[in-house]
Amino acid sequence: MSAALRLLTADLWRWAGAPDQAVERYHAALGAAPAGDLAFHGWAAMVCGDWALGLQGGAEQRRPAKDLPVTADLGSADRLWTRSARLYRRARCRRGVAAALLRRAHVARLRGAAADRSGFLHEAETLAAEAGEGALHALVQVHSWLDRIEDGTDVPDTVCASVREWGATVGNAGWLQGLSALVSAQATRWSSAGEAPRATQAQHVADALVGKSAAGAARHCAEGARHQLSAAVLAEEELARCEAALAQAREQDRDGDRHRLAHLDARMAGLGFTDAAVALADPDLLALAADRSERLLEAAPQRAQPRPPAGPSAEDEAEQPDFDEGAVASPDGARAYAAYCRARAAAMAGSDERAQMFAQEALDRALGCGDSMTIVSTLVLLRRMDEARELVDWLEASKALDPWLLTSLRLLLGQAPEAARAAPGLDAFTQAVEDRPWELPRLKAEVAASNGDHFAALGLGEEALAHYESHRARLARDVLRSSVASDAAVMSLYHTALLSHLALDGVTREGTGARAGGPGARAAFALAERVRSGFLDSVLALDVARGPAEQRAVRSWLRADSRWSAVYEDQVARLRRRGSAGPADAAAVVVPSPGAADLRERAERELAEAERAVRQVAPAALTAWRGADRVTAEAVAAALPPGVLLLQYHLFGEDLVAWAVTRERLRVARTRQWAVAGQGLARRFHSWCSGLGGARSAGADLAELLLAPFAQELRDHQRVLLAPPPALFLVPFQALPWDGGVLGDRRTLSYLPAASVLTRRPPGLATSVAWNALLVADPATDPAARMAPVPGTAVEVHHAAALLPGADELTGPRATLDAVTRAAAGRGILHLATHGTVDELSPNRNHLVLAGRDRLSVGDLYGLSTDAGPELLVFSGCHTGRGTASGGDVLGLARSALVAGARHAVVSLWPVDDISGCLTMIRMYRHLAAARPRLPHGPGPGVAQALAEAQREVRAMTAAERNAEYAALAAEADRPQPAGDGRGTVRDSGPARRLPPEHPFHWSPFIHIGTQEATA
Repeated sequence: MSAALRLLTADLWRWAGAPDQAVERYHAALGAAPAGDLAFHGWAAMVCGDWALGLQGGAEQRRPAKDLPVTADLGSADRLWTRSARLYRRARCRRGVAAALLRRAHVARLRGAAADRSGFLHEAETLAAEAGEGALHALVQVHSWLDRIEDGTDVPDTVCASVREWGATVGNAGWLQGLSALVSAQATRWSSAGEAPRATQAQHVADALVGKSAAGAARHCAEGARHQLSAAVLAEEELARCEAALAQAREQDRDGDRHRLAHLDARMAGLGFTDAAVALADPDLLALAADRSERLLEAAPQRAQPRPPAGPSAEDEAEQPDFDEGAVASPDGARAYAAYCRARAAAMAGSDERAQMFAQEALDRALGCGDSMTIVSTLVLLRRMDEARELVDWLEASKALDPWLLTSLRLLLGQAPEAARAAPGLDAFTQAVEDRPWELPRLKAEVAASNGDHFAALGLGEEALAHYESHRARLARDVLRSSVASDAAVMSLYHTALLSHLALDGVTREGTGARAGGPGARAAFALAERVRSGFLDSVLALDVARGPAEQRAVRSWLRADSRWSAVYEDQVARLRRRGSAGPADAAAVVVPSPGAADLRERAERELAEAERAVRQVAPAALTAWRGADRVTAEAVAAALPPGVLLLQYHLFGEDLVAWAVTRERLRVARTRQWAVAGQGLARRFHSWCSGLGGARSAGADLAELLLAPFAQELRDHQRVLLAPPPALFLVPFQALPWDGGVLGDRRTLSYLPAASVLTRRPPGLATSVAWNALLVADPATDPAARMAPVPGTAVEVHHAAALLPGADELTGPRATLDAVTRAAAGRGILHLATHGTVDELSPNRNHLVLAGRDRLSVGDLYGLSTDAGPELLVFSGCHTGRGTASGGDVLGLARSALVAGARHAVVSLWPVDDISGCLTMIRMYRHLAAARPRLPHGPGPGVAQALAEAQREVRAMTAAERNAEYAALAAEADRPQPAGDGRGTVRDSGPARRLPPEHPFHWSPFIHIGTQEATA
């Protein structure tokens, strides 16, 4: 046997899992080789290097470090491949040197040594070309292309074409397929990590190598990009496909093998859809999944069934119920969990009656199917903690819970010692949470914190935060970062670290009132800010874009990102409607629609093209957030204008933490407050203020929670900035009872989505256009849309235009999307007074209605300007301040205004009375116009004060005075007068409500979002 054959055999034995046999044959090969055969010894060294890496083809396939075995020895592999290259050089074997350098480049890649990696690949490419080794040359080129993509550089189509041409002529088509598979595998890895732009470009390269269509690339990346809704969309499509196949099989082979196999496929697809609905905790999707799964069970093929095992005796059943941890996957379990989700949503909406009703339904259904997890969750929601603890005790005794679930439940139930007893078993889950490496230290940190070991909790928390924030930094798309931030485990991670910092500072729930904040309170403030400052990611992308071309590219990218997400949101909204319609509609067989996939592919292509354009003209925008400095309490305090008070709040789990910050000091208060009840309290007060029921008394409770700890600071400050968490963002602070009146009586308030906004220094508009206004109102909508007329919006823009010289109005049929988009560029003020659609579950589907069938979407807002964004953006036509709570910032039209570049925004928290809204807006612009001499750089710094004064004036008016003033203004604008009793309408909601004139509904729907102050 020749030396070469012996070496090949040794290599086969090594990868077959017989290292001893491999070593024996390796030495036999060396003994049989001629002493002076340098090329053979170079090959032998290369083979040993491959063994040291521990993964067959690991270097050639560019496998990541996590794929390597724990025994991998990079140092030994690199030394052996270095020796191999040296021996091949002495043998003048260019091909061998190139193969060794390709491997050394991979070691450099794994070590993060980019310069060495590029150097090795460049030399390997040159040597392979000189040796005429087209296959190796193509492989080296592919490695280089993937490195370029990882480094943020485009790969031109021309280079792909040259390799493809080689494969089609002198090369090997099979080798091309292999190269395409290699690139596609890397695209999948990037896609799974949420790095959609890299995945998109890599798949484009993979398909270009073998001539696939761009649509195929788009499908791969859209489906793998880990959009939070993609699993539900794709699982339902697969279920629909299987249902259609089942219907055909039943017709052609009833009760035969084909029918049974099709039924099995459909059942598995149904379970997949149920899993996706459970992950989203979406009650309508859960109902849809339950109905369709039940229909499949009822339509099972007829066949002889084995006798079921004997059930428990009546005595056994009486002793304990039969609980099943996986029962939620059954139709009854899915319905039980859906009822729990509805109960929780009702509780957070402040509807205790509905919450009780749905909770009882959840318990009844869960008891019927033995769904222990839903029972425990519902008992906690009802605050029946003793019953929940008894059930968990029984489940633990029955060994029905794994250590991870048991530890989590003990923490949820406030049983710290019991959680600590269960925690040693958590290490067994290291592999299970490998793709979410922050989960294990996060749960351990919670156990440590609950048992009072806050030093250990902080150490584990910092480890978990490092893992999570490293993962988040790799997510290139805004919607992906938002979705991962909204994860309850991620929120809990920040919360645990935050409370540990406070505890080490001596701040506990048992403390009374506010106290001076030390290092722990400041560190906790910074952590709370890190949770909510994610919305600044997209804003920072605009900040680094200089000049019209860069701004235009970045805005197009943000618009495409929003539209991409809106496609998924729209498809899930359709599924929700079917789920809420009831079993008859849900169970109907649906033929998969190719149009849905086409829409996703088109959105993905547009986004990929937009990302490519940004890489070409403003590459820093794609990663602007990665280099952003973490905001500290000290930096925020230094950025506060003199005499301004900042109140920031954090609400999660069982705690409300609040900070009062001025330039001179920071004080902190921690209160026991269940977050679900706190959000319900906020919604009840919001509902009362909007005239839709609720409870006025909720305002006093909120004032006690949110304002009373800082009574001294509020007495000393008339200018207040508010940074509430998403759960409290709808609270109209100006209407909270305070000091014998309401907080807005003598204080000017502004909201901040994050205190980090204070430290931002965006590029400003030119002074010459800062007051240049575009005002859009009362568009002539398509009659089929049945939009109620809102003449007050036309009245307000008519008079606002008179106060703003050079302003342009777009009303009636002129208010089209094209007209608004063209006229908005370069404006300092954009005033949009139209109907709007706000879906709290689908923020990117939100839009304002324009003339005909046109609408201005969230994505369209991002593209309204080609330069710096508007100084002031006003939404006065609908409840535009609402949005989806997502990990610390509110996703809605209000957020979109700031992402679009606006430095100030005025939005409404509920549908606005047409008359009162008109009067408030006109008076706000009057005050702004009066202040213009001291606002040379634009209206922004004066907006908060102007709005506050306008609200106080409207609040002081009687109903008769408001109607009379509006009638006079409408006559001047040549607009119709209110009919009948003069009540007018509510924008988006029909006839105005009969409420006392001093009621907050009339005067306090609008809030200001922004920070800059007017200078004297």
